[in-house]
Amino acid sequence: MSYRYLLYIAPLLIIACASEPAYDPLDDYEELDASTILDAPSPPPVRVAPENREAVARGEYLVELLGCGACHTDGALVGEPRADRSMAGSRVGIAYTSPLKFRNPGVVYPPNITPDDETGIGLWTNQQ
Repeated sequence: MSYRYLLYIAPLLIIACASEPAYDPLDDYEELDASTILDAPSPPPVRVAPENREAVARGEYLVELLGCGACHTDGALVGEPRADRSMAGSRVGIAYTSPLKFRNPGVVYPPNITPDDETGIGLWTNQQ
């Protein structure tokens, strides 16, 4: 009985030892100096209906407070923010690791958070 068990386990151990480790996105990670929130351009002014002014003012306050432009503006993560792409998302990813494991990397690409209906968050509801 123990020999039969060994015949089943031995090939599995050989395959497990011969397999390659999972791809690690941090292997090609290049550390860059990101811009500060002061370097990120402000979004262009827009006309706001009187009934929406309070909500827009709160949104502007939160965007400034949280520094959204530092990540969601193209080029800001590499120290070259583009005013024409303010809040329109970044093509540069942000590498992160989890404190729960030694190396649990991932890459996040900050999305477009402009009020555009097609490419941004213009059609989102308050619940979203």
